[in-house]
Formats: sequence, structure tokens, C-alpha cells
Amino acid sequence: MSIDQPEIKQGTRRTNAAGEEEIFLLSSWVSKELGEQYLAREDYERRVRGPHGPQKRAKIVAAGALGPEAELDRDQQAWADRARGQIHRAGHRRGGARDVLIEMFAREQCALTVQEIDKRL
Repeated sequence: MSIDQPEIKQGTRRTNAAGEEEIFLLSSWVSKELGEQYLAREDYERRVRGPHGPQKRAKIVAAGALGPEAELDRDQQAWADRARGQIHRAGHRRGGARDVLIEMFAREQCALTVQEIDKRL
């Protein structure tokens, strides 16, 4: 781009000499279809990231990470089995992180806050 030309903003549309619509992306003109796909993806990623940048990923812990109390008693194991059954009937898959949470909840006598859960993991 020469010095005397104004800066072209991303997403600017034009019709070229052949009568085809184009969209300006990054540093060049591309077809309308390609440009719309790129802009849609960029918009999606911006919405997923949120206003404060990328979201933090949860830390995954091993099944034995809960310490010496890793073994559940009979009542706790029954509760955990019922919870797994409900999750399975709802159509969700099993997973290591989910099993750790189920076992942690089975040990508790009352509800936990997100902060308490984070500290225990």
C-alpha cells in the first residue's frame, strides 16, 4: 500500500473490475465467500473468548489425588453409582475428571462452593 492511499479496514467490501464482490482481510482482497467465512469464524472466536481474553482451562487431577480417603464407604459408593447412572441415562459420557468430582461430592455431607471444590482438587 502506498503512502498516499488511505488505510483499508478489515472487512471492507468492494466490487472488482470483473463485477465480483471482494472483502479486504489482513492485507489483501479475497472473494466474498472466503471473506465471509473468515469474518464469521473471527466473530465466533471473539464471542467464545469473551471480553477478558481466553478462558482458563480446568485442571484435571488423577483419581488418587484426593488423598488417603480415596476409598469410598458403602453409602458413598452407592451415591456415586447412582450419580453415574443418572449421568449415563442423560446421555453423557464417562470421564476421569467427572469421576473425580463425583467421588468428591460423594464424600461430602453438604453442598460445596466452587472455591471449596477448587481448593480440594
